[in-house]
Amino acid sequence: MKKILIFTVLGALILTGLEAQTGGKTLYVAVKSAPVKASADIFAETKGNLAQGQAVTVVSENAKWTQVRVVSPALAGWISTTSLTSRRPTSSGNRVNTGELALAGKGLSFSSEMEQAYKSDQKLSYDAIDRMEAQNVDGRELLKFITDGKLNRGDKPGSAYSLQQPVNDMYDEITMEEAYYMGRTVGARVLSAYKIYTNAALTAYLNNICQTIVINSPRPLLFNGYHVLILDTPEINALATPGGHIFISRGLVEAATSEDMLAAVIAHEISHIQLEHGLESVKLFRLTENAADARRSGIALQGKQDDPKILFMQTIAESVDTLTHTGYSREQEFEADAKAADLLVLAGYQPSGLLDLLKILPRSGSGGWYSTHPAPSARISAVEGIVPATWVRQNNNAAVRAARFRTK
Repeated sequence: MKKILIFTVLGALILTGLEAQTGGKTLYVAVKSAPVKASADIFAETKGNLAQGQAVTVVSENAKWTQVRVVSPALAGWISTTSLTSRRPTSSGNRVNTGELALAGKGLSFSSEMEQAYKSDQKLSYDAIDRMEAQNVDGRELLKFITDGKLNRGDKPGSAYSLQQPVNDMYDEITMEEAYYMGRTVGARVLSAYKIYTNAALTAYLNNICQTIVINSPRPLLFNGYHVLILDTPEINALATPGGHIFISRGLVEAATSEDMLAAVIAHEISHIQLEHGLESVKLFRLTENAADARRSGIALQGKQDDPKILFMQTIAESVDTLTHTGYSREQEFEADAKAADLLVLAGYQPSGLLDLLKILPRSGSGGWYSTHPAPSARISAVEGIVPATWVRQNNNAAVRAARFRTK
């Protein structure tokens, strides 16, 4: 009995010590639903799920994972660090107060209510986006996909290419939920201009590649995850919304000659998401003090500037134009290429797949990536300076993925 008592006391002291190191601080779930794992492993048993806004007490922290406990519902386990925030999320289902509205920047906000207003005003359908988000990759299927392809399962601390871990408030001025609702509307606009290429097996294949990359990345979770869809067009193009919706053209899929090239396409789009390139204009607007400052910053605001719906519509229009016509800046594209190489290495893919992808672009004619991205020759030179030839030779495992690529 004395031994049991001693061990009990020691256990309590150890737990107290762990909480003292982290301050026993309170964090909040920032995503729509956060799985609580039995251990710090994406493939560990899921003990339960916590909804957005749920408060958790931190027990310990371990790179990508945070050990937490919850009083109600009674639950303890590990949660992806990037699904937590130190600031209690204000759900779109709740009305923001005056101070929060001012912080948001003269009423420019993205929420389910704003989506409904936009949907009604623009007669825009979100059905395809809803179906896209309903595509979930089975955990056992993903683990087999990773194992068969000799890829990484998200449990490595990193490599020479390891990226800095994001802070909990990873969107800072823009919440994860806002980025999600902005992305939904941008995605709905994209799908109003393109038909969906219906091939369930190929779409599932691309989503397995996507999930392999993101679970090894510094930001494995977004508000409602990452999803890939194929656009039925011969264009050589790919684009992504801030909310995790990734669109790849049938033409680009057909032009790829390996799984690693497809992984490079997806990694590049994930990079735009994780680098928050699609949120730059919103961030800039929220930093301006008034509409006049916004005009001087180059953001064209027409009409009634204090009308949240008009601001929402203008921001969506600008985002769609950037994705489909004008493209990101040269600096942002080079930055996305560099991070894509990082993500490929972390996932176990060949970063040379990015070079292979860039080398086919000059032969692909005009439109899409060819017209909205920097010259492929400049991008090739930049990537060659990032990816050491010695790494490629010593770690070339692309052949193991060739068979399953040929069946797609």
